[in-house]
Amino acid sequence: MVASTVILGLSTVYEAILVRKLEFRSLAVRSIISIAIGGASGLYLAMNGYGIWSLVWQQLLQQGLSLVTIMILANWRPSLAFDRKDFIRIVRFAAHVSLNSLIGFIGYQADTMAVAYFLGPRSTGLFNSAKRIGTALNQVVLKPLERVALPTLVQFGGDPGKLRSAYLRALRITALGTAPVFLGVALISDDIVDLLLGTEWSGVAPVLSALAISFFGSTVMQYNSAVIMVSRQPKLQSMVNLVFVFVSLVLILVSVRYGIIGVAFAVVIRSFLILPVQTFLVSRIIKCSLRDVLLSLVPAFSASTVMGVGIFLLSWKVSFSSLIIGMSVKIGLGFAIYAGTLLLIFRDEVFSLASGGSKLPLR
Repeated sequence: MVASTVILGLSTVYEAILVRKLEFRSLAVRSIISIAIGGASGLYLAMNGYGIWSLVWQQLLQQGLSLVTIMILANWRPSLAFDRKDFIRIVRFAAHVSLNSLIGFIGYQADTMAVAYFLGPRSTGLFNSAKRIGTALNQVVLKPLERVALPTLVQFGGDPGKLRSAYLRALRITALGTAPVFLGVALISDDIVDLLLGTEWSGVAPVLSALAISFFGSTVMQYNSAVIMVSRQPKLQSMVNLVFVFVSLVLILVSVRYGIIGVAFAVVIRSFLILPVQTFLVSRIIKCSLRDVLLSLVPAFSASTVMGVGIFLLSWKVSFSSLIIGMSVKIGLGFAIYAGTLLLIFRDEVFSLASGGSKLPLR
């Protein structure tokens, strides 16, 4: 499988080129072709007695096809030219990126490690179950945005005015799409846990509610991090991440005595302590006031709050005999209230979101 590592490394270069050009259709075509042919080949080999080697050859064939396809679609070939200054610059930047990833990993796993060490295996299982559901939600909602954010913002890295406009525009559209999702999950976490894990895992629900709220903070933080990196200030991002880890450790160690719910709320507090600091630093970089940032979030916050009140009152006043029916009604009502509030009060933002953000005003 060493060959797999080499192939993946080569593919990363071409993938970065396509991502920077926002050629996500080409990336999708690459994935469809390689997965379809690789999967079919692996299945054929398994049916013909190759055993575990069918999985090995499937991976190699899939990744090899992925590399060949992406090389063709990217329409770029490397040359033998070598620039020492560029090499040193890239290595230095990559070192900070790697350091940021390591620090971020420690900060992200600090809560799980603390729960495992202080609270035991049962609490760890409950906490990790909530975290896995939240992470799956994060992958579905935030990962696509994260892939688009950096290459989009990097196009305006040399122009603070355009970078500011792109940042506020992206923040507003993203908040409109993610705020109701995360708040909705927090409000119906009991139903989600009952559906996915069963009633015996009810202790997961309050943890999931807290983590869902913290993930919305991650929405803003990912754009802040992208702006800092685009502005070629990886050292600043490293400092922010170090503060993030320090605050995480302090809050989690203080809150662990209150069990997994205490740790979950420590995660929320951590996010909303670091977020203003990071946003302030970004506002200085792009010469943007904090008021503009807050105004970009007002439509999403306002409509989500109204939606949340509606779902809460429904859950409080009405009991459903069927879990599926109850969830369907709550989700439907939440969507109707959220969309209705936007249409009544923030009509421009709704049409802007539907048209891909092209009508959002530049600030």
